Amino acid sequence: MPGSVKPQFPSLDELNFHPVAAEPKYLSYSKNEIDRFNDEAAVDEKNVATYQKLDKEKTSDLEEIDTVIGPLLLAIAAAVAVTKTSGDIRNAKRKRSPPASA
Repeated sequence: MPGSVKPQFPSLDELNFHPVAAEPKYLSYSKNEIDRFNDEAAVDEKNVATYQKLDKEKTSDLEEIDTVIGPLLLAIAAAVAVTKTSGDIRNAKRKRSPPASA
């Protein structure tokens, strides 16, 4: 993802998340569902922490410029090679054809 795009992933604390406990108001849910919900929340929190760590290790502007210029230089090199080859073919045809007499 380019450094210029900065999606925001708030932490669960910022979202006022609290792990679900087996309380009377949650009797309609089984313990397995509550445990799964809490486990998924923990994994989500870990993923947010990983993203924030990687986000701090952004690439520099020079690396981003190199990413853009690399394909451009490749295209220029291909164009020069095609131009040289077509010029060589044209010169070879001129050498083979007899000179025009006046």
